[in-house]
Amino acid sequence: MWEAKKSYLKKETRERIIFLIDMNSYFATCEQMFNPDLRGKPIGVGGSSLERTVVTAASYEAKRYGVKNGMSVYEAKKLCPNLILVPGDYKKYTETTANFLKIFQDYTPDLEVFSIDEGFLDVTDTEARFGGFVQIAKEIKKRIKEELGFLFTCSIGISYNKTMAKLAASKMKPDGLVWIKRNVLDEDKKWFYHQLNGTKGKLFSTQEALKTSRLTDLCGIGSRIERQLLNRGIHSITGLAKMPITQLKKKFGVYGNFLHLIANGEDPSPVIPYWENDSYKNMGHHYTLPNDLHTPEELKPLLLKFSEKIGTKLRTHGYWGKTIHLLLKTKDFSTLSQQRTLPCYTNDGYEIYKEACRILEQWAFPESVRMIGIQCSQLVKNYGQLSFLKPTIKQEKLIHVMDKINEKYGEFTVMRGLILNTKLKTHVGGFVEDKGKMRKNLLLS
Repeated sequence: MWEAKKSYLKKETRERIIFLIDMNSYFATCEQMFNPDLRGKPIGVGGSSLERTVVTAASYEAKRYGVKNGMSVYEAKKLCPNLILVPGDYKKYTETTANFLKIFQDYTPDLEVFSIDEGFLDVTDTEARFGGFVQIAKEIKKRIKEELGFLFTCSIGISYNKTMAKLAASKMKPDGLVWIKRNVLDEDKKWFYHQLNGTKGKLFSTQEALKTSRLTDLCGIGSRIERQLLNRGIHSITGLAKMPITQLKKKFGVYGNFLHLIANGEDPSPVIPYWENDSYKNMGHHYTLPNDLHTPEELKPLLLKFSEKIGTKLRTHGYWGKTIHLLLKTKDFSTLSQQRTLPCYTNDGYEIYKEACRILEQWAFPESVRMIGIQCSQLVKNYGQLSFLKPTIKQEKLIHVMDKINEKYGEFTVMRGLILNTKLKTHVGGFVEDKGKMRKNLLLS
């Protein structure tokens, strides 16, 4: 009976079989796995300046007290006074990620790294070889514990597209296995729960999964989009699905079409294998200050230094960007954030800096700033537009020479005078580059 059911799933419906595998409390679990003294204790992973940062990741012991990822250390310690703060170790996490990605690759070549602790797998053409997709999910869970460490767990979402697989993975944490199918029949339930054979899991129909989810549970709807939808009286995924697509397109442009699709359980986007994806979506830098800053004059040298770092990174990888995003976090953890789009693409750090300053000048500067972030997005590769303006040509030649010197003798061997008195911590963490390059490096390591 069960073999016949598998054949029905593959040949009759012709649906893709997509996994989203999400490692649970990943950074915190890595720390507990590498340090036995932290096991069973509430820990929070933060930046290098532990008392002035946010909780990047919390262990499940800490989450039981109400500690959440992204919460300030002050708030977290109010909820959990015995919280142990641990500085994040990105090298440790990427090495562990490379190990679990190698496990995923054993089941399909179609693997897309979604983040450092998540990956999409398309097992449509390989699942029969391993005894079916549920068996693959169970084997992956087992191998993660055996090969990475007994503390590691993952939540696996299975569905017919990426958005629904991502939603499925969020339905049962930690260590869940959830399948979302368009329409669920009694025989589907019998087959699925028989296959689970004691593994924690659940089956949802698409309609049931969407009805029991919040707007922000759908990958692609963040807090900003949610606010705009709420302002238009749309409070649920069901309400979004009913909104005429013409209205969505009028408000959100082409993104409105995507919102309409995911609200109705559709997503045609393919799983993009890591070897086909060598692109960055953005490059940026965020930094928690060792001491609060109180004036724009104190902040600008830091902005210039980080802008120059972003410019160097863009040029190194052959990218140009157009949209500059500036973020400040104040002493009371409120946030100022704005972005501006340049008329032309650039990879000149000074141009990025000038645009960030224009954003800064529009704000009433807060009493104190504890964290800054700057990002360049809307990237294109090998833009290479030629300029015939002498000042621009001269500037490009100077930048090229500066890159060559700094590449040979070390970062900021040659720099703008404004940067000279900029004081930073000895180790500066927090350099952000969106997932593309990380994807390839992890898989090839």
